[in-house]
Amino acid sequence: LAGTNFSNSELFGATITNVRAAGADFSNAKVNASNLSGGDFSNADFSNASLDGARLSGASFSRADFSNASLRRTDIRGADLSNARGLTQDQISEACGDGSTRLPGRLTPQACRSNSIRIIRSPPAPPRRGHDGRPPSPPPSRCRC
Repeated sequence: LAGTNFSNSELFGATITNVRAAGADFSNAKVNASNLSGGDFSNADFSNASLDGARLSGASFSRADFSNASLRRTDIRGADLSNARGLTQDQISEACGDGSTRLPGRLTPQACRSNSIRIIRSPPAPPRRGHDGRPPSPPPSRCRC
């Protein structure tokens, strides 16, 4: 995928993992909810791209351009963005990372929240009973056969 032109593309939910996409152009692309983990995106252009909810874990972005990119709820845990260009603290504050996230300058990531879903189930309601203690009869059939 090195040098591939994805500019202005819709890549919602795409899996682009463990690839070499050096120099690829993702400018103005919608890469929301996509998985880019473990890849080499050196010199890639993500300017004006939307990476909301994407996973960049463990990927390398040396000299990649993130000018005006949207990183809302983007998982950057373990990503190497240390030499990326165009990143601001505002962008990084909307993403989430951890101690293994490498960022340029004094940018600091926010910790990721747990993504587990808690399901609370209530016990089923007991069956309704009629006045005589028995379950109610089904309604009469209205069939005019």
